[in-house]
Amino acid sequence: MAGTQWTGSLLLPRHCTSVETCTFEFDLHVDQLVTNELNELLNPHPRKRAWYRLLSPTTQPDDPSILAVLQAAGKLTANRLVLQNLVGEHVSASLELQAGKLRISDLRAEVLGGKHSGEWQADFTVKPPAYSGNGILERVSLAQLAEVMGDGWITGTATARYRLTTSGYSAADLLASADGTLQLEMHDGILAHILLSSSAPLHVSRFKGRVALRDGQFEIQEGKLEAPSGIYHVSGTASLGNKLDIRLLHDASHGFSITGTLAEPRVSAVTRPETQAALKP
Repeated sequence: MAGTQWTGSLLLPRHCTSVETCTFEFDLHVDQLVTNELNELLNPHPRKRAWYRLLSPTTQPDDPSILAVLQAAGKLTANRLVLQNLVGEHVSASLELQAGKLRISDLRAEVLGGKHSGEWQADFTVKPPAYSGNGILERVSLAQLAEVMGDGWITGTATARYRLTTSGYSAADLLASADGTLQLEMHDGILAHILLSSSAPLHVSRFKGRVALRDGQFEIQEGKLEAPSGIYHVSGTASLGNKLDIRLLHDASHGFSITGTLAEPRVSAVTRPETQAALKP
């Protein structure tokens, strides 16, 4: 991590004879943490061994993992945390590591123009490593989120509460095994690629709903969208590959089906039998 500047303190109890019985205490600050560089630091040969496995008990007696038995607790702050295209600023958290199990509490950051607070746990004693977390994102900019995704498909502000569990060594593994829920509320936004009955993109005065993530798919549950043209009940799915299968139902006779992809959605009017079937409990 060339050029990264660390400051702070690291304390070890006096007369400590074993890292397994002594707890390190730390209070550290770093100007910038880049996850890719952190991976390279912890794992010089990532193709041979994922860095997460540094925390996992090893079956090789000549390759012990000190982090699997290390006990440490303290606080970490960072000016910036870079995760691929996503940047968090003014990051702070309390960390506790106990024999391969990591707890990150009071995790706070400014992200996407809003604020995040939450907590995460990681268990590196199992294979593959398991992760779980929950938190809240407050007043994030959906336009900034769209920019991170590389397509200006949405604007507005949103607040969301999330719960997520996942496991794996690679990003692909983590996405494939992700399971969670999102309680989402959005205000004053535009879905730039969605045109219903006019030539103007769909304006969303307010959206509120529950989104479940499972098996690589987001499922919209109990969705309610308020637009200048009326109120719509929203249901359906969106895959991690951005494929859409969503219904917007105004009443038993009027509604729309949205298929295609996030970048190129296809909107069509829904016939009366289809709306009645979709509205049944």
